Amino acid sequence: MLPRGLYVITDSALSQGRSHDQVVEAALRGGATTIQLRDKRCPRADLLAAARRLSALCREAGALFIVNDDPYLAAEAGADGVHLGPSDMPPFEARGLLGEQAVIGWSVKGSIELARQASRMGVDYLAVGSIFPTTTKEGAVVVGVEAIRNIRAAVELPIAAIGGIDLDSVVSVIQAGAVSACVISAAVGAPDVEAACRELSQAIAAAQTVH
Repeated sequence: MLPRGLYVITDSALSQGRSHDQVVEAALRGGATTIQLRDKRCPRADLLAAARRLSALCREAGALFIVNDDPYLAAEAGADGVHLGPSDMPPFEARGLLGEQAVIGWSVKGSIELARQASRMGVDYLAVGSIFPTTTKEGAVVVGVEAIRNIRAAVELPIAAIGGIDLDSVVSVIQAGAVSACVISAAVGAPDVEAACRELSQAIAAAQTVH
């Protein structure tokens, strides 16, 4: 199983005091099909404990559970896979650690060359973005919806669009060729996470049906 549909990334700074567990439970009820644990401030022992709980929640819901940046944490938590960037562990090493069945994503921003490199390294899906302006990643370069079309034309790997995506813009990234839409603020920061995820999931599903 690869990311498809609504891909929710955790962010404790935006979650309005809610725990990762509370956010993820609500997101899954709302239709999220992939959850990524991302928390750069949490002590590792606490993060591992959270990752193990979230892994079990996602397994029960039939959703993918991905850990950001850290293949060792993903392995210890029993996650489905890991999401990496060019400065993280190389994908082939992560594959050796996590096994052939692991789902490995790679961030390529808007670079066709990085996308082609990822395809040679056995990556399973690409994160393309920041598609729109975002406040959740410092220094993020906006690449626009056109980057999805360009990368889709260059490689055959599935694309997860990321960066500033909300209910008003999610259809456009699916129409451009992304199979999954990654959201942070629009889900984690919503007053009602479940309701926000349900609206996003329904919009994605409708766009995929038409597309």
